[in-house]
Amino acid sequence: MDAVFFRALCQEMPEQIRGLRIEKVFAPAPHLWTISVGRAGFLVLHTGRPVPFLMLTSHKPENPPRPGGQAMGLRARVRERRILDLRLHWPKRQVALELSPGPGRWLVLGLDQAPALVEELAPDFGCAPSWPDVHTIVRQEHIWQEFPHITPPVRRILARLDPARATAWLKRLQSDDLREFYVVRDHKGQLQARLWPEGTESRAVASALEAAEQAYGPLVARLTQRHEDKDQSAKERKRLDRTIARLESDRAGLEAMIAGGAEGRWLCAALHGLDKHARQAAVQVSTDDGELVELKLRPEWTVLENMQHRFARAAKGQRGLPVVEARMDALRQQRAALDAGPMQPFQKEGGSPPAITAARPVAPLALPARFQHIKVSIFCSTDGFMVLKGRSAEANRQLVQAARPFDYWLHAKDVAGAHVLILRDHATHHVPEATMLEAACLAALSSHLRQADRGDVLLCLAKDVRSIKGAAAGQVRVDSIERVLRPQIDPGLEERLRIPVPQKT
Repeated sequence: MDAVFFRALCQEMPEQIRGLRIEKVFAPAPHLWTISVGRAGFLVLHTGRPVPFLMLTSHKPENPPRPGGQAMGLRARVRERRILDLRLHWPKRQVALELSPGPGRWLVLGLDQAPALVEELAPDFGCAPSWPDVHTIVRQEHIWQEFPHITPPVRRILARLDPARATAWLKRLQSDDLREFYVVRDHKGQLQARLWPEGTESRAVASALEAAEQAYGPLVARLTQRHEDKDQSAKERKRLDRTIARLESDRAGLEAMIAGGAEGRWLCAALHGLDKHARQAAVQVSTDDGELVELKLRPEWTVLENMQHRFARAAKGQRGLPVVEARMDALRQQRAALDAGPMQPFQKEGGSPPAITAARPVAPLALPARFQHIKVSIFCSTDGFMVLKGRSAEANRQLVQAARPFDYWLHAKDVAGAHVLILRDHATHHVPEATMLEAACLAALSSHLRQADRGDVLLCLAKDVRSIKGAAAGQVRVDSIERVLRPQIDPGLEERLRIPVPQKT
C-alpha cells in the first residue's frame, strides 16, 4: 500500500471509528492483526509479504478460536477503551489511535511493525513531509530512501507523463483533495488500491475505504486459509510421526518374536536328551552353528511347553510383520505427501486469468482440511468454484458445522435432500449466476425433485443455517433466505462436474 493512498485511507477513518470501543484483538495469521471496533467493523492490519496494508471492513475475518500470546497481551491492554482521536504520520505509513485512559495512551498501527502501545509519540510524528520537484524524482531511482512517501509506483507514473502533466499530478498528490480511487492489478499480478488507474485492469470506486477492502479482502482470506492449512498440516505430521514411531516399536517386537522361533528349533533338536516334562529355569542347547549356549526358560512351564510357546509366537510374528510394514509404508507416503506441500489449484482447460471486475474463481483440487473427515461428493462448477454435497444425514450436519459464515448453502425447498455448499474465499467473493444454478441443480438432483424439469432450491449464507439441537441429523433452522433459485434439472450434471478426489472416511 502506497503512502499517498495510506494517507487518503486514514483521512476517511476518523468519522467511522472515533468514539467507538475496541472490543477484541486477534492475530489469525503471521503478520496479520484484526481489531474489532464495534459497529464500524474490523480494522485489519497486515505487516508482511506480499503486500502490507490497513483496511476497515464490515466483514469479520476468519479468526482462530483462541488468540495467540501477543494478541492476548494487546487485547488485555486495549479492550473496552474508546478511540478518542487519530494522528497520522503517513510518509512512514503509520497512524496512531488515541485511546481513553489506560496503559499506553497511543495505539500505533504501522505497515512495517506489529501494533504497539506507547505513552508518547515521536516529536516528528505527524509532521508534513517535504517534496522534491518532478525532475529530481524522475532522475533519482532510489529517491524513496530519502523520501519514503515517493514510492516506486509514484515515480513510475511521473516518469511516464510529460513535465507539465507530471507537475500538475504531483501537486494533486501533495494536496488533501483526493477524490479518485481505484482497484488495480500491479505488474506482479497483485490487487492494489491506488489513487490512479494502472495497466489494463483498473476499476474506479467511490472511496479509499472501499478500494482497500476490495483490493485486500481476498488476500486476508488467502492468508488465514493458508495459516489454517499449515496448522492442520503440522498437527497431521505430528500424528503421523507418533503413529510411525509406535509401529516401529511394534515391528521390533514382532521381529523379536520371529527370532524366538530359532530358539524353539534348538530346543526341538535337543529334546531327545532332555526331560520334556521337567520344569526348569534354563537348559543347555546347541545353536544352528553348533555353539553350546544356555537357554532361559519359564520355570512354570515344562520344556515342551516352552518350545511350543516359542513356535507359536514366531508364527504370530510372521503373520503380523507384513501388516505392520504395509501400514508403515502407507503412513510414510502420507508423510511425504505432506512434506511435498499442497496440490496445485484445479483449473478447467483453456481457462484464462479473470478480469479484475470479478473475484478470481479457483477451486482447489485438494479438499480443505475442515471437510476431510466428512463424507462428501466434490464438484467443480464451470466457473471454477468448489461445490460440496453431503452423502448422508450425518455428513449434512457436519457440512453445516464446517462451513464458513460466507459460504453459500443450498437445499431443495420443502422436501428432503442433500445439503450443498458453494465454497467462497471471502465475504465479498462474487459467485456467478451460472455456478449458483449448477449448485442448485445438484441440490435438486439429491431430492424428490430429481424427476422434475425444474424445482425450487433455497440459497442462504451458511451463517444463517443452524443445526437444531436434539433433532435428527441434518435437520436445520434457516434464519434468513438470500433467494430462491429455480434451476433446470439436468440429470447428467453430476457426472460432468464431479471431481474424483480420494477422501478420508
